Amino acid sequence: QSHQGFDMKLDHANNLTLLVKSGTYGDELNPLFGDVGTGPPDMLIGLNAGLFAYKSWSSVVSFCHDNPSVVAVFTDYNEHS
Repeated sequence: QSHQGFDMKLDHANNLTLLVKSGTYGDELNPLFGDVGTGPPDMLIGLNAGLFAYKSWSSVVSFCHDNPSVVAVFTDYNEHS
């Protein structure tokens, strides 16, 4: 299986693999990360994401709304939130 396009692949157990993808706030964020042969993610984590400050997160928020079985966890620092 190809995991190109990811910054890091961590195999923690025979049933747990973490694929890490980083980006900047201006990047277009695709929650399916292209076709890597793994299907939709089981979990999305956004650290210091800036959900309300950057429009690029709208596709991820819509994906989470449409796929309630995907666990999503976001942290944010926003002076006005």
